Amino acid sequence: MIMDLVSHFGEKGPVHVVDGGNCFDAYSVARKVRGRKEVLERIMLGRAFNCYQVLSLLEDTPADDTPFFVLDMLRTFYDESVPEVERKQILGECIGHLDRLAKPLVSFDAASWQDVTQHQKDHRSQESAARWRIGIQPANTASRASNKGIILKDGIWLPPAVGMVSMYPPAIFSPGILEMRLLLQASAVEVIRAEPALVASEQKRLL
Repeated sequence: MIMDLVSHFGEKGPVHVVDGGNCFDAYSVARKVRGRKEVLERIMLGRAFNCYQVLSLLEDTPADDTPFFVLDMLRTFYDESVPEVERKQILGECIGHLDRLAKPLVSFDAASWQDVTQHQKDHRSQESAARWRIGIQPANTASRASNKGIILKDGIWLPPAVGMVSMYPPAIFSPGILEMRLLLQASAVEVIRAEPALVASEQKRLL
């Protein structure tokens, strides 16, 4: 799904991509844009191999109208060689930069985040309040006619300057990881729950 969106926005203008999980699929993007060099050159990719580099890349991302994507943002924050207190502090700084850039739209695989339902219920009021702070809007005639942004299959219209953050679960959960996930999720305007196993077979329905 996210590679579809990166490709779509890349066809319209520059795109910033921060890859936190080494999951940017350059081949897929090249295929979707039919190998057009001018489109591929507009996708500005930075790879992060630890949480410090995620922060550094977000610090260097300018706050303009360029759409941005942070892929598998929490992956490097699962690294237990970095003290948990320090990881949470760095994540807080990263969220501050996401707020500086835009209120991000968060996409994650809900089906694989097991054993978190009750934990989420305890934070439901916080999540609901945060989700609608600014206007990710249902698609209407005007937004369709403007040919700007993109309309998802559920009718949600993403503006041209959208930010999207994906987060996928670790192999082993811990209370600290769940807390980091909720902190990041609560910073979003809207949350899209996606099951990666269905993306390939239902790709055409996403856009």
